Amino acid sequence: MTRDDDMIATMESAISCRDFVLGKELSMADVIFGGTIACMLDFTMLEPPSTPTSR
Repeated sequence: MTRDDDMIATMESAISCRDFVLGKELSMADVIFGGTIACMLDFTMLEPPSTPTSR
């Protein structure tokens, strides 16, 4: 498992069983979480998934 795989697994586990990162409502943690992923994708620091994931 690569470092990127570890990071993706950690990110997925943070939101796998819930709608938001913290609690039951949208918070700044969700905004930062999503913004970080968006920036990583924009700067090709992260590869988009080959197939979309859904819950």
